[in-house]
Amino acid sequence: MNRSIWRWCALVSFAGLFVLLSLRIAWLAPPHYWPRSLVLLLLVGPLLLPLSGVIYGRLRAHLWAAILAMFYFVVGSYHFADALTNDHAYGLASLEILLSIMLFISANLYVRSYPRGAGNHPTA
Repeated sequence: MNRSIWRWCALVSFAGLFVLLSLRIAWLAPPHYWPRSLVLLLLVGPLLLPLSGVIYGRLRAHLWAAILAMFYFVVGSYHFADALTNDHAYGLASLEILLSIMLFISANLYVRSYPRGAGNHPTA
């Protein structure tokens, strides 16, 4: 496939994961035992690190976003298991898992679409 498709898939899934986590923590399903600001800082804060690079299409930032996606897959799996055991709706957790898998795959395929030694600033 075309590398721009993988880049846009990575951007959409990255933004979707960012918005979903922000809305989930702040409004849809706020934490009961922890302060919202702390949970936002710990869960949404790491997504801010590769944000600029993902927007500008840098390879190394996409690689780090893919690594972060594995963490958010684990967090989504925890939320899914928690929702199943406590009889809550598990739609948000399913969406979080889906977006993290989409980010992982699309960021990896975007990085792999460039030849070896392309560097951090691809030309295309």
